Amino acid sequence: MQTTLAVLQYLSMEGIAETGELNAVVDDGDVRETLEELESEGYVEDEGFWYLTDAGEQRLNEVCRDRFSADQREALRGVFDRFEALDSEMKALASDWQTGEYGADGMARELARVQQEVEALFDELPAEVQSAYSRHTDALAGAIERLQDGQEEYVTGTDVDSYHTVWFRLHDDLLRTLGEGREE
Repeated sequence: MQTTLAVLQYLSMEGIAETGELNAVVDDGDVRETLEELESEGYVEDEGFWYLTDAGEQRLNEVCRDRFSADQREALRGVFDRFEALDSEMKALASDWQTGEYGADGMARELARVQQEVEALFDELPAEVQSAYSRHTDALAGAIERLQDGQEEYVTGTDVDSYHTVWFRLHDDLLRTLGEGREE
């Protein structure tokens, strides 16, 4: 199920991908069998690159929701409003970064503060839920480390796993898991 989730999420976020790209986002490194299964069910299509169908978007919503029990989703819902407040703050920080309000050191401090708050929220969740979201929280921490090492594209860059890009993926995952729509 993890490979299916990873493939569906990647295609939903990226739009299209080649098999090699998808191999890089799964733990076992080979997605052929998963892609063939998803294609036979009508969730993805192959046109020399893979993309998600409308049915695939629906399947992604189901996989996100169904990987947790009702009690686990309720625990997640319990921290979601506080996450949403951090999401608003994250949007403001991204805007401030893009307009030059912060230098790299200042932004690294702000993101580290947000990161501490996110980790505190996830620490309140059952272990299985924490584990499922650890790839996001670990990637967020990694983006901060790269920023601290002088790689400024790790704030809002779109060609790397920047803090903003990973945050967007995490937020999307939470919304799908809880059956919430994304506000524009």
